[in-house]
Amino acid sequence: MSNEQPPDERERQDRPLRELADVFHELGRLLTVLAERRFERGQLSPTDAEVLRVIAQSPGIDVSTVARRVNMATSNTSSSISRLVALGQVVKRPAERDRRIVEVRPSAEATGNIAEFLGIEATVLAEALATLPEADRDRLTDAADALGRLRAALRSFLTTPEHQRSSTHGT
Repeated sequence: MSNEQPPDERERQDRPLRELADVFHELGRLLTVLAERRFERGQLSPTDAEVLRVIAQSPGIDVSTVARRVNMATSNTSSSISRLVALGQVVKRPAERDRRIVEVRPSAEATGNIAEFLGIEATVLAEALATLPEADRDRLTDAADALGRLRAALRSFLTTPEHQRSSTHGT
């Protein structure tokens, strides 16, 4: 006997997860867009901004790992990093453990800009939370630790074979 569920039952069970995934995606996008409107330090492309965010989260990260985290080809990630270097946002240097590997770090200017941008995002989030009922605000802030663990779990999927892009999916 198969453990397969009928399509209607699968859909019924998947619907809340699909809605949650959509909410997470749009929340991140909206938070970034609204913060970018207030940020006065010039604009990076969304791709370059995401690459810079990953580098800032893990200073000394190698280019291949950045590429996996942003789900881009290594060559495209290298091009983004080269643009960020030219803009003075990223510093590249050979890794001490293996000089053939290039590590990237945010520049001092980028570190200040990122801190300012994250502060703006926090302000936008606080303003949006203030429009919600107190019980909703409490539930959302109480969920921060669990959401952080969820983020860590999803990041770990980036390096596990069963979560790699299939060859039929495209690049």
